[in-house]
Amino acid sequence: MGGCQNSLSEWLQANAADYHFFYPYRRFQGGVEFEPWHLSHWPSSEKLLAELDARQILQHLKEANAAGFSCIEQNIEQIMTQYVRNICLPEK
Repeated sequence: MGGCQNSLSEWLQANAADYHFFYPYRRFQGGVEFEPWHLSHWPSSEKLLAELDARQILQHLKEANAAGFSCIEQNIEQIMTQYVRNICLPEK
């Protein structure tokens, strides 16, 4: 990548897995584009993904009077499949 944070980026790429971090969007899988800066902590992510439910998301969006709520509500399963659950799992 280059730039002032290049050494940090290289260290993270080499060592993140040792601390249970992974890159959930390390390649495009039909949802979120490649995001080389996006790190997630697998023990936390695994638990949250198992507990996350489309109804919870819809409830929060409804309470927040989110713009486009009806469109999101109609497409929630596709959104969940394509953008929320569609991650690159940690490499073993």
